[in-house]
Amino acid sequence: MAKLPPEFIATKPRLLSDLAVGESGQVWFTAMAVDLEGECSLDPDAELCANLGPIGIEVSRREDGYHVVVQADSRWKTGGQKSAKRLPVATIAVEKTKEWKFLKGTSTKE
Repeated sequence: MAKLPPEFIATKPRLLSDLAVGESGQVWFTAMAVDLEGECSLDPDAELCANLGPIGIEVSRREDGYHVVVQADSRWKTGGQKSAKRLPVATIAVEKTKEWKFLKGTSTKE
């Protein structure tokens, strides 16, 4: 029976809560919740990913908390639940939406 080489076996994913001060990473946009007052928080159990494109948000951990960069055309619904477990967002920056090519000859907004 064939064995899959070890480099192709997934390792335990890093979570947002694993970010050390000074580190950054991307998570799915669904990791950020917005409560009815418009305050944002992050799911500490969200898996860090790479190259998520327009469906991801960039999160940086600094001494003063978690800082988020979202795409200009991103939208969230309010109503996310407040929870002591969630990580509060210190600041939100907006980045111009990038062009992402998913299939040959097609792209999203410029």
